[in-house]
Amino acid sequence: MALQNTRHQDAVDSIARWIVRNRFGVEGTLPNEADLGAELGVSRTVVREAVRTLTAKGMVSPRPRHGTRIQPLENWQLLDVQVVAWRTEAGMSRNVIGDLVDFRLAIEPFAAERAAKRLDFPIADLEAAYAGMADAADQDQAFTEADLAFHAAILRGTQNSYFTHLIPFVENALRLSFRLSIRAPEDAHRALPFHRAVVEAIAARDGAAARGAMTIMVEQARTDMLDGIAED
Repeated sequence: MALQNTRHQDAVDSIARWIVRNRFGVEGTLPNEADLGAELGVSRTVVREAVRTLTAKGMVSPRPRHGTRIQPLENWQLLDVQVVAWRTEAGMSRNVIGDLVDFRLAIEPFAAERAAKRLDFPIADLEAAYAGMADAADQDQAFTEADLAFHAAILRGTQNSYFTHLIPFVENALRLSFRLSIRAPEDAHRALPFHRAVVEAIAARDGAAARGAMTIMVEQARTDMLDGIAED
């Protein structure tokens, strides 16, 4: 069963990456099951199940006698963690970065303001995440995990179930941001004051300051990411 699941996920990943990279054209048609199975080295059953998975994510639509049609981007489940990963793996563009950052701006500044206004917000959790970032500024992976914990603490601390549900998506967007903007220890150290400003505003229960500090942080991420793709 584990092997079957692995084959299924490998097939899903392969087909999705082909779609994202426009191998079959925008809104084109996938090859038939037999041809896909031959290229992937799996059975038609595995291909069929993979297509069902991608159908559920809005990326394709099987039609009798017309083949499996690739759907326009607006039909995709763009908040799905896997869809985000496939798109970002395919290479970043100014448009994708703009969409991700604009989405963060719609969510995170408000979440920071909301967190600041909650008297029961667990500020100790946020302080601990920040301390982890400061301690790990010279360690790539540890810094990333601490930074993810920082942003998750704010979303979770709003006690809004919808914001909490968005944590995996925001984490995916953040991992992308780190890959493009945190390229050396000095970049991590440079990011710390932006995070400290958010901590202090939330600790002071100053909602407007928390919103403003988070907005500045996310906009700085936009600048860093755009600089990152310009250097590649």
